[in-house]
Amino acid sequence: MSNSLAMRKVFGGKDNKELSDEYPTYVTPDGATFAIWGFIYLFEMVLVVAQLFPSEHAEGLLASQCLWTGLSARKRLILAFLLNGVWLPVFNNERFWAALAIMAAYFATLLSVYSDVNVGVTEGVLETVALSTGIAMNASWIVVALLVNVFFCGAFVGWKDRYGVAGSVPAAVVAAAAVAAIGCERAARGGDLAWAFVAAWALRGIFRMQTFADRVRFPVPAMSKGLGLAARLGSLVVGGVMAVKAASRLWV
Repeated sequence: MSNSLAMRKVFGGKDNKELSDEYPTYVTPDGATFAIWGFIYLFEMVLVVAQLFPSEHAEGLLASQCLWTGLSARKRLILAFLLNGVWLPVFNNERFWAALAIMAAYFATLLSVYSDVNVGVTEGVLETVALSTGIAMNASWIVVALLVNVFFCGAFVGWKDRYGVAGSVPAAVVAAAAVAAIGCERAARGGDLAWAFVAAWALRGIFRMQTFADRVRFPVPAMSKGLGLAARLGSLVVGGVMAVKAASRLWV
């Protein structure tokens, strides 16, 4: 609902696309990439419904308490959703430093939930899809979103090039490599194909942004073939690790 209200500018300010076009960064994916939110919200809606009718095992996961806050995974998930809702109007009104702080808290809360509810502890395909998939996809996407927010803020302290693009190509390559590395680790060691898929999807979006000219979304002279290649390679590597992991499961 918050996304829908933000798009209609109910909160004031500008919508996400306008801000993305006005403040380009080297780690911002192209517009089509943001369609992933539809899948994230779909699986999180499944989670919201599923937690109302949990099995004994699922209830145990959702009741897991955080060592730091004492909050259950269910309550931390509610907190994460609230932080996401708060972030939107703050970001839309160009309070970028405050938005960065909220995004960091949002990410930390999601990771806290993910540590207790993930593919490694769920039982069976149905429980995995119902409980952990939405959380994993959301957390994976917020890795990229948090990087974009960092680059956004960097522009306001002078970290931008002569084209007005926030960040730098070398920093963006490092960021893309980090997204790919985390995606590979989650697929290979954690067996979390949902997390890896979103990482690969986001990297593919960065590749397209740096490869196919769109002067409205990104200054054409600033486009970097090297960054595009790095993002594409990262996406392919994550996809390859996913394929190997999926194949190994079929043979077990």
